Amino acid sequence: MSYLYRTTEQLSSAWPSSTLAGFSGFKSAEEPVLEPGFNSVLKVLAGPSPWQEYILPNLGIVKKKLAAKPFSIVTLREYSDLLDNRGIKGTDRNIPGFTDKQTGTITMVEWGPNTKTTFLGAALHEAVHLVSHPPQQGAANSTAWDILGQGLLEGMVECVTLEILLAQRIALAKPSMRGHQQRLKVAVALLRTLSIPFMARVLFGGQKDPFEPVVRNTYSWNGWDEIKTLTTNNDADRALERMKFWRASQQRVHQIRSQQQFQQAPKQVNGLGHFGEGGMAEVDQAIRNAKTVRDATAARYTQLVDAAGGITTQAALAEKRKYWPLAHEVDFLEGLKQLYESQTGVGLNYTSYPVTKSDPKTNKSGASTPWRISPTRQKFSTLEAGGSFCLGASRGMAFRSLFGLDRPSNFQVLTNLKKGIEGAKGSGDVNTEARLIISRLVSHLHDPGSLKQFNQDLENRYGVKNVIVKSADRVKALDALKNGVPVIADLEGGWHWVVVHQSPLGHLWANDPLRGNGIRRITKNDLGSRFELIVDAATGEPITRRQANNFKK
Repeated sequence: MSYLYRTTEQLSSAWPSSTLAGFSGFKSAEEPVLEPGFNSVLKVLAGPSPWQEYILPNLGIVKKKLAAKPFSIVTLREYSDLLDNRGIKGTDRNIPGFTDKQTGTITMVEWGPNTKTTFLGAALHEAVHLVSHPPQQGAANSTAWDILGQGLLEGMVECVTLEILLAQRIALAKPSMRGHQQRLKVAVALLRTLSIPFMARVLFGGQKDPFEPVVRNTYSWNGWDEIKTLTTNNDADRALERMKFWRASQQRVHQIRSQQQFQQAPKQVNGLGHFGEGGMAEVDQAIRNAKTVRDATAARYTQLVDAAGGITTQAALAEKRKYWPLAHEVDFLEGLKQLYESQTGVGLNYTSYPVTKSDPKTNKSGASTPWRISPTRQKFSTLEAGGSFCLGASRGMAFRSLFGLDRPSNFQVLTNLKKGIEGAKGSGDVNTEARLIISRLVSHLHDPGSLKQFNQDLENRYGVKNVIVKSADRVKALDALKNGVPVIADLEGGWHWVVVHQSPLGHLWANDPLRGNGIRRITKNDLGSRFELIVDAATGEPITRRQANNFKK
């Protein structure tokens, strides 16, 4: 659990200085640290905390590439010169140390003339910077600098530092020895709104998605930029005030837009292209249930620790083990809502297209026959012209699930194709018209010939490389789900496609683009016989979220 779900005022008194020291031997964050004592700081960094599972993999990389002298303590005069060289000005000159992510080295100012020491709290803060992304170093700043801004990055690093100390029963330093206190307030507020796993993916994973789309959706583009600027300027009260304002403002905007979309949506008898009433009811209830149990578990943990005088008993550990799967479940379910897209079509204004799926020599068509330009226009159904297809929407959600919400939605893809197709037709450019019509067709067709042509579009459409969509059998699909991979699957006797994810608690959830279905729990028995996976074109193995960045252009 996060100790910082408590108020920031409670942090300084969360654990009295008399509490027993943890396994590291430290009792207080004010204890001195010498240059040779850096390994003891890394021991605290690696120790028990809500962030441990995200820190340890990065720490392993850091240790393999550790500089010859990764930790230095210098005089005040030397330190001042170094700050000048780095262009550090204003209140940021009050910090007791800095981390050079380019070289992977930490420099601290000695805490008192001629002492050659710093103190644990300050050294640990810089150690968190050291293991932030990229852990292999070689960058001007942490990746999170560009995502969070300087102020929120420093606030979040201090947040992690304090949580490590609190988790290990190490008494916090007095407020005058703690840095970035104004920035910490905003970081704690953001952490309460989101979650530790969500923020860890930014700080230690360097992942811009889905964090940035979520915060910009929550606070707006202008609002998020304003919050970052105020935090960097140490104006915490104003930043917190504006966070509340922008969140309320965005909620009103989303409500108005939802009402407008519902009122403007075409009324189709078969219900395609709508979200429909009740589409979010099941997942919303699941989120509420998971949050209730999660928060109750956190409360029991805190009560057990407090009752034991600050010692984590076996009973408290049992509650902690229950907490994390529930926290991950909440993140997962809220992510499904961000991902969801209905199969709203973007219709073309005509139904005769210069394409055919027949072999030019035999004039016959088969499952593996590709689409090609036709000298004569072929008549297609009004359903095809409407463009509302479950497979197209499900594929789009699967790609955005893996590669980020900044990838185009199916609706955006269809909108762009419509513009290109009707423009080409209007100018008499039959070749371009046919090529774009084929791109539109293969987006929602499963046969081998169409799937091969769909894969040829992926680089331009989604900004990915060495990626294909591949048909899979049931065994491979179920294995992929266990590994957190989105699976495109058919339901309802084989006529309807959805994208399926397995939650951290092992439940199957379908993002179903059909009106009224929305996001719903399913079982293995609901799955049909056809499956598609997004795979590495070289190996044929499903791409996981951890690997996804390697396939982005």
